[in-house]
Amino acid sequence: MLTLRPVEPRLTDWRERMFRRFEPPASLKLAEWAEANIVLPAGQNARSGTFRNWPYMREILDAIGAPSPRYVTLMKPSRVGFTKALMIAIGATVMIDPCAIGLLVPVDDDARDYATDEIEPLFESSPGLRGLMISGRVEGRNTLTRKRFVGGASLKILSARAPRNLRRHDFKALYCDEIDAMEITSEGDPLLIAEKRTLTHGDRKIVRGSTPTEEDVSLIERAYNESDMRIYEIPCPHCQEFFELLWEMIQWPDGAPDQATAFCPKCGCEIEERLKPRMVEEGRWRPQRPEIVDHRGYRLNTLVSLLPNAAWPTLAEEYVKAKRGGPAELQVFTNLTLGKTWKTSINRLSAEVLAGRVEPIGLERIPEEIVLLTAGADVQDDRIEVCVVGWPVAGAPCVLAHVIIDGNTLEEQTWRDFDAFLMTRWRHPHGWEIKIDGTAIDSGGHEGRTQKVYDFAGVRLHRRIYAIRSVGGARPIWTRAQRIKSGKTARLFILAHDQIKTAVMELLSAEPFDVEGHPNPHALRVSDELPAQWFDQVTGEVRRVKYVRNRPVIEFAPKRRGQQVEALDALCYAWGVRQSPAVKAIDLRARAARQPAPPTPPGAPAPPPAPRRGSPASWAQKFNE
Repeated sequence: MLTLRPVEPRLTDWRERMFRRFEPPASLKLAEWAEANIVLPAGQNARSGTFRNWPYMREILDAIGAPSPRYVTLMKPSRVGFTKALMIAIGATVMIDPCAIGLLVPVDDDARDYATDEIEPLFESSPGLRGLMISGRVEGRNTLTRKRFVGGASLKILSARAPRNLRRHDFKALYCDEIDAMEITSEGDPLLIAEKRTLTHGDRKIVRGSTPTEEDVSLIERAYNESDMRIYEIPCPHCQEFFELLWEMIQWPDGAPDQATAFCPKCGCEIEERLKPRMVEEGRWRPQRPEIVDHRGYRLNTLVSLLPNAAWPTLAEEYVKAKRGGPAELQVFTNLTLGKTWKTSINRLSAEVLAGRVEPIGLERIPEEIVLLTAGADVQDDRIEVCVVGWPVAGAPCVLAHVIIDGNTLEEQTWRDFDAFLMTRWRHPHGWEIKIDGTAIDSGGHEGRTQKVYDFAGVRLHRRIYAIRSVGGARPIWTRAQRIKSGKTARLFILAHDQIKTAVMELLSAEPFDVEGHPNPHALRVSDELPAQWFDQVTGEVRRVKYVRNRPVIEFAPKRRGQQVEALDALCYAWGVRQSPAVKAIDLRARAARQPAPPTPPGAPAPPPAPRRGSPASWAQKFNE
């Protein structure tokens, strides 16, 4: 008779362990999976160690990780953790549902930063992800921005600046970060091209997030308006009613932003900062368009962030500082803190209204608060038009002069006259002399004039005289010097055309007085010595939004055929050079602290008078003699 020997317990344990390896992962929502599997690397995160969800990010993470909806959009400020959410989604996809993943970012530097600063450290610090990334090159496929994983998943981090690369790839999951910073190129709209690469997958996932920019051109606002438009509501600790916390609900005593609190729009009760954590923890997302089922959109602002530097008093102090800095800084606060698009009214300005705001100021009547001068030069075939702008320690600048230096700009004499003007010194009301501290010269000429600008600026770089080119699209206002082929000393600097012209036109259109009759420190002051055509030229363009391949793009168009705008361009260059590192490094407070020249003692011989400087009109007449 055959008898069966009992299975040894050791073999039974081994068999059970082996079978468990083939069990599918537990069915977890992405937010739960993240808290169970993600460990944030030390030194790179405000909260390193085991991942803990922010309350408002839980539903967003779950929506990103779920098969439905197909589209997820987040219009966000900074300091809310969206980039980390994308990294978690990539990790979960690699581990649970291996597939082809695409991560689209604005520029090449962003792609490299994501790889080295976010993805690689996360996969190394999280035990569940460690070992899944295949290191080194495998058949030439693994590079800094191309990753392959155990199980068959792949990740390609692509720059929107090179949309041609998108045409060669296919993705099931597409994650797009900071889409408002992506530009249309000659290859087309990179966002649209990337989305087309997911069409072969019936279960594709497309996630888009960004800080908004300007009204009418913000892609993230447009995407959010196509979604179910969810808002995050928190309960009032007094009346228990839910509401979306907006900036209009933050208040503080005059001159004391460090005492900022919120108030409930339902019952009007004051809410202190210390109550925010519990309110945010009990918050909820509410769709405003529940009939939209395949596209979830989320809108956030920093007011519900639980980071220490997002406390209401801190944000109130940031707002006060931004308000002092003018429209450009206020737009940054609106975009990055409030997560809202910036609204502008620059197209309402007319030459007649601007001409009615002139003041008795100029290069011979410099206001005493002005401590720095910059110049912008627009080079034409037969003249150089120069705008001189004065800058105080705080507040808006003053347009002090617009000088036209006539002469063929291919001839050396014209450039010598221009150089003589740039070396002029004027008497400051406090008795010391002031000169032009930075000059931007447009190099976009023809017939050898570009080379003339390079030659002139290259040897005068030590005087902060720069050859510049104005370029449209989303970019930094002032880009570091680039060596060019023409000349050993030549450098070319890039100015952000759209941002600078928008800021200048905002200053021009600002009302000179507020509702209480006080002077507006952010309304551009203009000299009464400016010629009549200057006012026509600086108001000669309108800012429009046109659609290129169904994508909104800012453009500045002349108001009428043949409209001249050299004065506006020169003013923009003078504004732009103020943002250069060398000019920004000048200590304006030290200049403002200069003491007036001492009075002459009785009986002492009078000092020789300062050489008389000609007016802008006399300068132009002199150069024509």
